[in-house]
Amino acid sequence: MRGKVNSDETETRAAKPGWLFVLPWSLEETGGVNHVVRSLIGCLQDSSEFEPAILITSHARGTSRVSGTRIKAHWLDVWSPVSAQHRLRSLFSFVRRWPRRFRELTKIIRMANIAVINLHFPSLNVLMFLMLRTLSRSSPKIVLSFHGSDVKNVVGSAGLERYLWRQVLRKVDYIVVVSESLARDLEELEPRISEKVVTIYNGVNLEAFVAENNQVTNRFADDAQTIVTVGTFSRVKGHDVLVHAFSLVLDKIPHCRLVLVGKRGPELGRIRDLIETLNLGPRVSIHHDVPHDQIASFFHQAQIFVLSSRREGFPLVLAEAAAARLPIVSTDVGGTGELIKDGITGRLVKSENPVLLANAITDLLTLPKEAERIAVNCHEYVKSNLTWNHAYQKYLKLLSHSTHISV
Repeated sequence: MRGKVNSDETETRAAKPGWLFVLPWSLEETGGVNHVVRSLIGCLQDSSEFEPAILITSHARGTSRVSGTRIKAHWLDVWSPVSAQHRLRSLFSFVRRWPRRFRELTKIIRMANIAVINLHFPSLNVLMFLMLRTLSRSSPKIVLSFHGSDVKNVVGSAGLERYLWRQVLRKVDYIVVVSESLARDLEELEPRISEKVVTIYNGVNLEAFVAENNQVTNRFADDAQTIVTVGTFSRVKGHDVLVHAFSLVLDKIPHCRLVLVGKRGPELGRIRDLIETLNLGPRVSIHHDVPHDQIASFFHQAQIFVLSSRREGFPLVLAEAAAARLPIVSTDVGGTGELIKDGITGRLVKSENPVLLANAITDLLTLPKEAERIAVNCHEYVKSNLTWNHAYQKYLKLLSHSTHISV
């Protein structure tokens, strides 16, 4: 563990139960999962039920304080005993280092008065926490929070790894997923967990995305209609499908433009090449590694938001686009249909089909009253159901079922 918790901090935290967020990477990185955790931490800090704490299970070391907060980040290597690449070595390392990890985890839990261990984007390192609870005098509730591709990793596991996942899912206290479709995937893997699986949709900070008229500035060269998408440059996000669809849209709306915003990923170079191959360079711009607090400015310049993913959990960016009152076109994958109802709160099309995607985009760009209608519908739904306070209150309701935690 990096750093030491001082006595003043310990006394402060001991005044109320602690909520330990466990992440496999630094909270300083960009990405949807980190934004979810930061937002939940903000809700905890605004309330009086729990004191937030953070544990990063990466072998790398980062800052010991979370920027913008007074929260201390603990760094401790906690990994899975199972590895497809190094089966014997990973198991040996897990066993050999277990005593030290046990002592350090016990110290964190005791000093921070941890009542809830909440693993986001979990791996089989949750076994360490289950063993700790069994062997120590503490009995924190263990909550797994799945976000999308982590469920794919679990469902796609095999052999010993699959067996261990089924055991883990049965032994943790609660399993939170961000869409009903993810819940069904996990329940197919282990049907006996249905009573502990709860869907809690991601929230949105409405104030951050609703623009006042005087806040909107034109950062583009002309008044062309703008299509925007936000997502990591990986194959799952389907940027290639969107670029092909955009080339078809240009046949009917020659002055529109496409803005791609997202975290740098393995497909970035390929997407650049595709744009050049299709001679779309002047009409397409790419912005990578944009801080989350700058995403709203891209929404404010656009007329439509498009999500062309091949797979999703419940994409937070859809709720954010709705908060910005953007009409939405999305592929019908994962949990997207739980927010976007075709013709009511947006347009929903099959994935992997540039023609259908292009037709839906063209319809909304050429029918402004229809676009405004569905944008208002989606905005009102998000406003009434998908704020971060809604998500946090559902976590509290879940934890209130425990006889050991009073909230």
